[in-house]
Amino acid sequence: MSEKTYDLYDLEDKYQQSLDDCKKFLVSKGRVVKGTKISKSRIDYMVSINATCPLCGAIFNGKNSNTEHILPLGLGGKNVANNKIQLCVACNSAKNNLIQSYLGQPPYWKYYDDKWSTIKKFILWSEFVSDEGIRFSDSVPSMHQRFLDARFGGIEDSINVRGYGRLSSWKVGDGPNINFDQRKTKKVLRDTKDKTKSSFFSMIESGIGILGDKIFSDKKKKIRPKTRVQNTQVKEIINPHVKEKELELESLEEVIIKLVGKDEITLQKLGIKISKYENKRSGGKGTREFFATYGHKGTMKNILEKELGDKIDISGNHPNLQIKINSLESLEEVIIKLVGKEEITLQKLGIK
Repeated sequence: MSEKTYDLYDLEDKYQQSLDDCKKFLVSKGRVVKGTKISKSRIDYMVSINATCPLCGAIFNGKNSNTEHILPLGLGGKNVANNKIQLCVACNSAKNNLIQSYLGQPPYWKYYDDKWSTIKKFILWSEFVSDEGIRFSDSVPSMHQRFLDARFGGIEDSINVRGYGRLSSWKVGDGPNINFDQRKTKKVLRDTKDKTKSSFFSMIESGIGILGDKIFSDKKKKIRPKTRVQNTQVKEIINPHVKEKELELESLEEVIIKLVGKDEITLQKLGIKISKYENKRSGGKGTREFFATYGHKGTMKNILEKELGDKIDISGNHPNLQIKINSLESLEEVIIKLVGKEEITLQKLGIK
């Protein structure tokens, strides 16, 4: 599995050929080729070693899986080994529902002019999960979350994956090449040097706007060090002092207000910002780990509406949901309000 965090630009470079094939197919209104399944010998082998679906961890039994074309045939995919992967029936159905929820029913060439951006994101997501697995697929957060909604109702539970990627990447006798077993990983502790600043003075220095008259939250959440996995390479930070104390985090409200800022942005863009924030803070790779830190599971929209209530406004429809912070005061307005007419010390201002 990959050792780096990918953004959309990285993925476009990595899978440019698939994008080119799809664009050429849609523009020319190409003919959809007939697909074929993988061989029975491969199916039997996967069943014999208790291989799982590479996305959800469901154990294959010979009757609960389908051959999926990574670049769908209806988008110009070819019926070749490098474009095939075996998924469980549920994940196969969720992927099909994902593309149809965005584009409607085929033929897809009729959506090319208006929805190429969405088609491109689906292709990048589909290609990436086939190589890296679902837990590292939030480089395309809108598709990632929509798949989780369709397959797991939001955020997947802990899973044990011993699956195979592209048909061209393995043969009978090879071990699984997409692996993740959360139950057997070693504990990975956060490096306290990477903790994000949340103090009053850090906010002043960075010029971040504050919600209402709260300069910072007095309800800091505390968590104990928890498991963090970077792909298949487990790294343990040995720090006996960290093991004995709790780690202090910015509250969920503080982080969301900081990341959204004063302007309305899309939930997709917020998801990207959250992923980068979580990676910097703890080495985590996406929104799932970020919200799990605060004990939340579900869709980003539902979590934010439940936890921040009338402090935010989410509008629009999938995949173009927008979020903005309500009554967001500027730093200048907050400081003027807190200082008032009389001269006060910085210490007292910090307390306020």
